[in-house]
Amino acid sequence: ATVQQVHDYWRARCAPDGRPPRRDDLDPLLDIPQAAPNLTLLDVERGADGRPVDYFFRLVGTSVVAFEGDCTGRRLSEILIDRDLYADAWAQYADATAGRLWIRVETLAWQDRGHLTYSSLFLPLRREGEAVEMLLGVHVHEGVKDGRPPVAL
Repeated sequence: ATVQQVHDYWRARCAPDGRPPRRDDLDPLLDIPQAAPNLTLLDVERGADGRPVDYFFRLVGTSVVAFEGDCTGRRLSEILIDRDLYADAWAQYADATAGRLWIRVETLAWQDRGHLTYSSLFLPLRREGEAVEMLLGVHVHEGVKDGRPPVAL
């Protein structure tokens, strides 16, 4: 599945007024099983002031695990410890929690796997109330051919 397919699936389940869908309104493992290996599901952890402070990986798809390692049951702060070094990644999580969506696309020289194009998108989810309490992530990596990344998503 592509990032666009997962976004379209999420968008179709948003409330009529544009609010993010409730977690119970989605079943991506059943509805778009081809996307399952590329998905993550995270809990948004908030501080006393209600602002997001961390993200807990509840579910991590097999393709993500194969690419990045298994971070199931861990917090983002344990993985991307230096918030300044990984400011773009931290900003993407915070922006998604606030309803500002953007796709992060990077070309990486990833360990012994050569150059890869890595795309990720986080989509906000509610539980019962209005606040975003979870994020649905979709992460796709593809090899770079002839020094050029694959066609844009």
